[in-house]
Amino acid sequence: MKKVLVVYFSQSGQLLDILQALMSPLDNSHQVTVTYEKLKPIPSYSFPWSLLEFFDVLPESVLEVPAQLEPFKFDPEESYDLIVLAYQTWFLSPSVPITSFLQSSAAARCLKNRPVITVIGCRNMWLMGQEQIKKRLKELSAQLIMNIPFIDRSPNIVSVVTIPAWMFTGKQDYFRFLPRAGVSRQDIENASRFGSIILDYLQTDPGKGKPTLSKDYPAEVNARLIGLERTGRRAFKIWARLINALGEPRSWARKPILLSFIVYLVVAMTVLFPVNYLIYLLHRIFNKKGLQKKTEYYSKNLLDK
Repeated sequence: MKKVLVVYFSQSGQLLDILQALMSPLDNSHQVTVTYEKLKPIPSYSFPWSLLEFFDVLPESVLEVPAQLEPFKFDPEESYDLIVLAYQTWFLSPSVPITSFLQSSAAARCLKNRPVITVIGCRNMWLMGQEQIKKRLKELSAQLIMNIPFIDRSPNIVSVVTIPAWMFTGKQDYFRFLPRAGVSRQDIENASRFGSIILDYLQTDPGKGKPTLSKDYPAEVNARLIGLERTGRRAFKIWARLINALGEPRSWARKPILLSFIVYLVVAMTVLFPVNYLIYLLHRIFNKKGLQKKTEYYSKNLLDK
């Protein structure tokens, strides 16, 4: 009997829908037991968000400042055959609950020398968040064997409007004339195919050689967004340190600078989107091999040496 631990934080419920579909082959298998651990931060994050509440989590997300979590229900001393970490990205970083878990003593015990699969539910930018997860897992001596991102497939210029509307109203179809926000129902329903791949992995005799999932099933990477994410990550770190220096989470001292950041973000997106696309086109023409190398790095969970 194989044992699988699934650790997740789902705010809107979409990531849980993805997980339920993805894990269905394992849940229905008589050879696998699956333990689900829902992370519960104290205090909890509301959904839908208020505007300032959402932007107030920028420093803690980017700087990976841990939040208090409710006691875990799973046994960290259990020897799991596989651990699945499912998370959202906030400000190009893993959500606070998942980085808080990875800094806990329970994570240090249960993840050591264990194979890990990451599952991401986000708008379309997950590369920098996964980089942070990779580093945390390396520190914990865990083995990342696969990454499965689920994204909103609408054009970037569309999802940058529909996703915030969903976040602040709770309505995925807030704009009737635009595509529904979030991961499509088709992609969620098709997630079970990854579950079948994972089940085969668990049932493969180690003596015959385990499949190399990251190599055989690389994550889908949008090369156009690599430069945009890297630039955005650097800018967010500067703002995160500035906001963090002005006060504690939810404090009034942060609010003026948060409003300034919102204005900056709107202006930056207006400028960066077309500039980034131009740079991407230049890379395709003059540095195609370099772009391919970067894409392969992110798609196959490679680590910087």
